[in-house]
Amino acid sequence: MNYKIDDVCELMKDWRLDIVGVNESKRRGSGGTIKCGSFDTYWSDVDQSQRGCRGIGFILSKRLFECVNRYEYVCLRLLRLRVKSGLAQIFILGVYAPDMPKSLEKWEKFWADVRDILMKCNKNEKIVILGDFNG
Repeated sequence: MNYKIDDVCELMKDWRLDIVGVNESKRRGSGGTIKCGSFDTYWSDVDQSQRGCRGIGFILSKRLFECVNRYEYVCLRLLRLRVKSGLAQIFILGVYAPDMPKSLEKWEKFWADVRDILMKCNKNEKIVILGDFNG
């Protein structure tokens, strides 16, 4: 792991945080989970042939990681987790919105994707959205 992630993990320990959303991760290669000390991470993937760009991820405490039911990479800009904590079902969406609006078409598609994802949430789930909305 690189030193930036290690620094974030240290801050998470100090502040006793269970989750941090990371944007502009620029992590090349396949996404998925990676162990980072006592933390676990989920990442979107950036094609190896591309210059590192965009990307999104979550860093989770061991306690929260053990509660994850499902992880889904949607695209470079959207990542979602389903978590069960006690009786609560929690849907966590990580977002990294495109800059406003270099390409109106990309911007509109991104927000349509977010809307579609949220419409599929169960009515009894708590929803948490983390990320950079690039106002």
